[in-house]
Amino acid sequence: YQSGYLTIKGVMGESYRLGFPNREVKKALLELVVPNMLNANKEETENAIQGLKQHFMLGNLEEGVTCLKQLIASTPYSTQKKEQFVFEEHFRFIIKNLFYICGFNVEEEKQVAGGRIDLTIETPDIIYIIELKLRNNGGKEAAIKQIQDRQYLEPFKADKREVVGLGIELDEEGKGVLDWEMVNEE
Repeated sequence: YQSGYLTIKGVMGESYRLGFPNREVKKALLELVVPNMLNANKEETENAIQGLKQHFMLGNLEEGVTCLKQLIASTPYSTQKKEQFVFEEHFRFIIKNLFYICGFNVEEEKQVAGGRIDLTIETPDIIYIIELKLRNNGGKEAAIKQIQDRQYLEPFKADKREVVGLGIELDEEGKGVLDWEMVNEE
């Protein structure tokens, strides 16, 4: 806060809600922090993030998810405190910030009529609706079912961009992305 990287966004009683003063500061800080958080060298991380960005912009999900797996797989075990952290929230935080670094508009737990979408990622041509589920909580099948049952894609269909639903299965042991599946429109 004192260095200017964070600013006061709100006051709740005697507590302060901090945030980044602007997108540039947030992006710069995340570019410095994410390589350390992922325990990878800067060049490796930058290459994987560029791959993630390019593939998701083009809709190449197989390659894009491979980049995402690579980035998440390097998260050090020591940051995954099982007794204090819910893995789904941990990975949602990491995934949200990786897509934010790509320069996409990212919204976490977006509220729509049917519920809360884990992540909404907006590229220039595609909107991704992402639901995360641990393997022991139904995995990708439960994520896809939730997207379909709660009609998470509907609020975005008037947008000119393509809308893609993704169910991502995470390992409950904290090892990262296990599998994924795209929502099939019926």
